[in-house]
Amino acid sequence: VPLNSIAEDVYKTSVDWIGHIPIDALSDFVLWGLDSIIADLVAHQGTAKGSKKSTQQPSSKAQ
Repeated sequence: VPLNSIAEDVYKTSVDWIGHIPIDALSDFVLWGLDSIIADLVAHQGTAKGSKKSTQQPSSKAQ
């Protein structure tokens, strides 16, 4: 969801709520989120690499 699509009241409530959370908890959450994103990217790169191999055209020598 684009940030400009979030209602003003929801944004203000979120900022207030986040402001009450200890910085250690926030940093742990951010690191967890980044780890999840990186793991997902790695998983998708493996899929993309595998699919490229299966769609390769035979060389002209094989024809």
